[in-house]
Amino acid sequence: DAQGADLIVLRTMGKEGKSRVGKIQIEVQDLKETDRLRMYAGGATRKKASKEITSWGFVEERCVLQNCAVGEMNCVFRRNA
Repeated sequence: DAQGADLIVLRTMGKEGKSRVGKIQIEVQDLKETDRLRMYAGGATRKKASKEITSWGFVEERCVLQNCAVGEMNCVFRRNA
């Protein structure tokens, strides 16, 4: 949990790092970018994180709602075999 910077941290792995990882777990909010309930400015939404992580060759395995009041979810992505 990187307090809204999860996707930013994952980007630092670079192409080679991403190819060595089998699963990624990330905390996101399932809200629109402009929603007033966003907890962290610049934090990834589920839609944005899913789009980027799947472009790295992963598929969304599951997302579990952690806090329905703010749409907070833990999502797991696995390498597409």
